[in-house]
Amino acid sequence: MKQLKISISLSEYQEKHTIYLGQGEWLKHKSKTFLEAYLRTYKKVLLDNVKILNSYNSQIYTLYRAFFFDLSDIEVERVSNIFAEFNKQFNWMFDNIGGCQNSIIFSKINTCIFISLDILYILQSHAQTHKNYSLKNQAEAYIKMLENFNEKYESEKNSLDVNRNYAQNNMSIIKDDFRKAM
Repeated sequence: MKQLKISISLSEYQEKHTIYLGQGEWLKHKSKTFLEAYLRTYKKVLLDNVKILNSYNSQIYTLYRAFFFDLSDIEVERVSNIFAEFNKQFNWMFDNIGGCQNSIIFSKINTCIFISLDILYILQSHAQTHKNYSLKNQAEAYIKMLENFNEKYESEKNSLDVNRNYAQNNMSIIKDDFRKAM
């Protein structure tokens, strides 16, 4: 079974264990046990969302194949290349080459979401140009679904319970863009 490889590292300067949370944020805590428990929950949230993303991709591919004969050769080539890029990026999330994969996983999830949206925009554009209302309505529904998924994914990722009783004094979330503890 494929697993996401997210790890805890020890800061050389502050003697605190850290987890990279993506988008320039790190979770720092003195207790490695606390971070390991948090990491298990975090991995589950990420893996659940990756599974949903995979399911959406298969639905988008089914939509593409259902209207395959309506598309021009250029559109077919573009969509095929984009699906190939999705597969490359998606598989890269589970690649265990190298050390810490945290930053790669987060960037690849976001990339896969936007790649899926690109495919849907191509299908939507074709449908509008050729007045194919069935394809247009389905593409727009999937676009809305993926946009909602992206919002839900970001909120789930940022809202994990980190406020445990013993953790208040020992933990901080660091945002890279502000360079301060929150």
